[in-house]
Amino acid sequence: MGANALIIGLGRREFRRAAFRVQPLAILGVGSALALSGWVMHTRLSGEPLTVANNTWADTALHIGIARSFSEGDNFPPALPVFSGETIRYHFGFDFYAGALERMGLPIEWAFNLPGALGFTAIMVLVFEFAYYLWRRISIGVIAVVLFATNGSLAFLRYFSSYPSVIEALKPSNWWNHGQYLATAPYQSGEPISIFWTLNPYLNQTHLIVSMVVALFVGYGLLRHLRGPGGIAGHPLDAFADENHRLPLTRERALALGLLSGAGFWLNGIVFVASMIFFCVLLYLYSGHLRRVAVLTVVLVSGSVTLFVVGAFEQSDGIRKVALLLLIGVLVLLGPVRESLPFFATASVAALPQMIWLNGGLGTKGVLSFHNGYLVDNFRFQNPASYLDFVTYWWLNLGLVVPLVVLAAVVGRRADRKLLVAIMAIFAFGNVVAVGLDIGGHGHKVFNLWEVLVNLFAAYTLVFGARMLWHGLPVRNRRLGLLAGRGIAVAVVPAACIVLVLSGLLDFMTLKNDSRFGVFGSDWQPAISWIENNTSRDSVFLTAYDDVYTIPTLAGRSVYFGGFSGWSEGMGYDIMSRERRIASIYSAPDQAAACERMRGTGVDYIQVGDGETKPDRFPQRNPHLFPGNFIRVYSDAHFSYYDVRASCKTGTITGSRGT
Repeated sequence: MGANALIIGLGRREFRRAAFRVQPLAILGVGSALALSGWVMHTRLSGEPLTVANNTWADTALHIGIARSFSEGDNFPPALPVFSGETIRYHFGFDFYAGALERMGLPIEWAFNLPGALGFTAIMVLVFEFAYYLWRRISIGVIAVVLFATNGSLAFLRYFSSYPSVIEALKPSNWWNHGQYLATAPYQSGEPISIFWTLNPYLNQTHLIVSMVVALFVGYGLLRHLRGPGGIAGHPLDAFADENHRLPLTRERALALGLLSGAGFWLNGIVFVASMIFFCVLLYLYSGHLRRVAVLTVVLVSGSVTLFVVGAFEQSDGIRKVALLLLIGVLVLLGPVRESLPFFATASVAALPQMIWLNGGLGTKGVLSFHNGYLVDNFRFQNPASYLDFVTYWWLNLGLVVPLVVLAAVVGRRADRKLLVAIMAIFAFGNVVAVGLDIGGHGHKVFNLWEVLVNLFAAYTLVFGARMLWHGLPVRNRRLGLLAGRGIAVAVVPAACIVLVLSGLLDFMTLKNDSRFGVFGSDWQPAISWIENNTSRDSVFLTAYDDVYTIPTLAGRSVYFGGFSGWSEGMGYDIMSRERRIASIYSAPDQAAACERMRGTGVDYIQVGDGETKPDRFPQRNPHLFPGNFIRVYSDAHFSYYDVRASCKTGTITGSRGT
């Protein structure tokens, strides 16, 4: 909010009354985007009592827990609610904002859905604005928005293969009631098509939506300075009169955009990193002096790439990191440094403290590593035989977007190719760098940003191809060429559009028909209410781990270690020692031993419920330990809670929390 206020303050002179005049078609477009966004958000989290869609069930538990640790708890300094006692290692900015909204009185579902719907709408508006500014065609903007909202993969083939015939698959009763994602790699064994190209990542991670808005807004702001509006290839030359016109990026605007970009790190650090790669290449390519620095660029970039290759053969992340930093430094310093340096410096100053904090401090091992080919199995750059696997993977996952973008590179104008190269830099980055411990679950954010931007060129090629065909084929008989071209256009372009959106349309059916589960289950609500009303807001509970929904975190409290183990492990926490310690406490031979084993954990209450008493959860669990002589402060048919301080009167719970 501070960054937004600064931008408004710096740009107040540029606000014009004319800028607020809205055309009826624009109102219709934004209204349609809002309606779609609102419906999409409503499908994931809504109802009374509150329910969540099956495909967003797991991640919702984590994010509601973080948000409620601020609204119903006192999570300061911030720690991960499912791993108490250590500084948080997760970009929690949006969850903090949602918690603040709930604390001000907004229901938790609205605290997530309202910003999510507005953000999703903002992405569609920005995508349209990008396309319209570049090519002055409403049709390109609309198609680009549709491509963002749907899914261009070939997953629809899985749908048709599940029916005995195409006619059977097309029956309304079948596609209207379709209720599951068609392909869910990397979580579906043997399936190459990823779930990350559907809307599922955006619904699971509202912070991805908001961070994408920040990245697109900053990119659009920079692009309007770096080049003027253009037109579609083949137009009269006067359509491109301003295409190469460059406006100086003022220091004030560079500082404001840099601050906004850097502040976006706590929304999603991975999107920030990917966007900075894009901005770096974008500013260099539109610097206006490419020819002057061409030789020096080739020498330095070749040296950086060579060093990177050496690091790859030596399997040295250190060498590769140096090579990557050298490459980025070369592009920044050989670009419009007087304009770009204030932007990059401000973004770095704003992001660096967050980067250190959210990675666990300077002494913590970094999460940036190197990996070949993202999720392409067995891909190696040094193995040409694996290149077919690489091409096949992206063909299955992007469908016709692949050839359309290749055609855009061929038929597009020089100014457009520069933008495409900057966008493809994100793709290259994502295929050699792993930003996070979970290559699929973390790295997809890099490709989500890339996909949004590269779809602009897929939309461009569709419209360009349709126009060229409509004007006729270049044959001697003009009438025959006109009829043939228009016939091909009528047959091919709509078919291409259907192939591009069909998987996404079936995904909408999945959203509509997805099964639902209670967030605050009726069996859980009494325990949640008791915790909210009778425990300190910074209380820590001992529970079983690997129960995705944990009662204390739903009530805004923290647990020693709980939730899905993959969350904490993926953030770099040491989960093994806590798993062993929790098991040892529930398996303690007597109360004294249990109290001793809790020393220094910071645990205030022990939960004994359905999860803790499962026969396979703690095989050595002592069934006579609770209640024993522990002081029980709450009990119902499903959960009991024991006060550690009252039960372990020797003060064994004191000391550093979370050790």
